[in-house]
Amino acid sequence: RRVGEAGGIVQAEGALYACKVQVVCPKCGKGTRVAHKIENGKKTRVCQHCGAELKRVHNEIPKGIAVAKIGDTLYLKLQDAIDAVKNGETIVFLKDINEDVTITQVKNIKFTIDGANHLYYGTMTVNGTGYAGAQGQALTIKDFHFVVDGYGISANSRNYVRNVTIDGCTFSGTIGKNFDYGIILHSVYNITVKNTVAANLYDLVYGRGNVNGFTAEHVEVLNSANGIA
Repeated sequence: RRVGEAGGIVQAEGALYACKVQVVCPKCGKGTRVAHKIENGKKTRVCQHCGAELKRVHNEIPKGIAVAKIGDTLYLKLQDAIDAVKNGETIVFLKDINEDVTITQVKNIKFTIDGANHLYYGTMTVNGTGYAGAQGQALTIKDFHFVVDGYGISANSRNYVRNVTIDGCTFSGTIGKNFDYGIILHSVYNITVKNTVAANLYDLVYGRGNVNGFTAEHVEVLNSANGIA
């Protein structure tokens, strides 16, 4: 306030946290939290009030800052691309990524994540459907360079991860560290690792229990305590 200026309330623009903003449903016009519905193997975002689908609106993202894409659609975060992917689509890395992500399989949904030979510094957690009898879901992870600090891929939640192929990847742990694992598995079905090289790990693949159907093809493990345990 300047000298001689009367006191009072001054209005000024300020930042607003994104978590304070609600999505507005285009059908009922109400602010809503986002719910999810699965029909015919497709997961959609819906309004909690009226059940209408909430379609994602993607503003123009400069290609230089996007980390991944599906077709011509760009994403600032890998997790956003994973949440948006549909049956038969491929997520492609556009640059090295340092981000932990979670993939939850959905019955009859098959998709691919193509690292495009970029570095990946996070942990990729894969969850199954939670139902042993669910069929048709599949995940391919290819052409990644995993820089491992703990786990590269974790399918360790005992919820029936199924039909995962890891192809053309490398896993590199930290020299001198005791417990870096490329892939950790529990209660999984039909896992294939092929054309893959690992170095400086405790295990490339560590099966904690109930690994049903595991195939390794053209796999090389260097300077590690174990290969596949």
